[in-house]
Amino acid sequence: MRWGLFDASAPDDLRHIKELESRLGYKFSFILRYQSLDTEPPTVPLEKARADGRFLELSMETTHNEENNALQSGGKRINQELMYDILDGKFDEHFREYARTLKRFGHPLLFRFDNEMNGDWCWYSATYAGKDTNIYKAVWRHVHGLFDEVGATNVLWVWNPNDLSYPNFKWNQTLLYYPGDDVVDIIGLTGYNAGTYFPGEKWREFPDIYRPLYADYSAWFDKPFIIGEFGSNSVGGDKVAWIDRMFREMPRYNRIKVAIWWSWTDWDEAGRPGRIYLLDQNAATEAAFRRGLKNYLPQN
Repeated sequence: MRWGLFDASAPDDLRHIKELESRLGYKFSFILRYQSLDTEPPTVPLEKARADGRFLELSMETTHNEENNALQSGGKRINQELMYDILDGKFDEHFREYARTLKRFGHPLLFRFDNEMNGDWCWYSATYAGKDTNIYKAVWRHVHGLFDEVGATNVLWVWNPNDLSYPNFKWNQTLLYYPGDDVVDIIGLTGYNAGTYFPGEKWREFPDIYRPLYADYSAWFDKPFIIGEFGSNSVGGDKVAWIDRMFREMPRYNRIKVAIWWSWTDWDEAGRPGRIYLLDQNAATEAAFRRGLKNYLPQN
């Protein structure tokens, strides 16, 4: 199994991640990068990552950039219409050109399309599309077809829900979003220990999240697994102990080939840190990773 990292500056700027790696004694093979419909294909970042011996997990989210989220169109937020616009073909050339760029890159990459779709924080969730998961599946298959048309066969499609559905209603359950074995290459697992800062959230240990999730997915799917993103807060419990337990637990899940830590912070409306997922939050969290990653060093 290989480890990856979300670092907001990488792969455009690799200085921070390399400094961290030098302290950990481990090189992260995968870097997570987010893309929106307003983002150009990441040609330079792809080449930078490859030149430095890394793979990218491109997380494509069919939304407009954050500064556009509040714009109104006919009384609705503009992002709420995008799923229908995609199915109407309004973004076909955008996706074709995106696929052509990835094809020209010519090397394998993970393409995580509209992840966490069962969460109501995502505009492409069925929450905003008539509570109809068939629309999500139709969009996935439509965009996948455009990539096939261009011949972007180096793209590995990652289907990656959240472990919990919000809202937790029957129409929003995970499997209802699955677009089909013929258009999915890799199954992504994602569950966070969100901690206790925000109301309604609780501290969850690594096995609390991943034992039931892994068991369900192993029964449902016969495909490789990755943890597309995950992390632990430090508010509400012992983050160092959580990390140590995670490393002890991970060997149980031999179908997981990659795990990508989301090293960032979620803030509350007043700008205070609420979910602190930083790997290098302090010397103790770094030390916990340094201990655990020793078991994943390349063998000569």
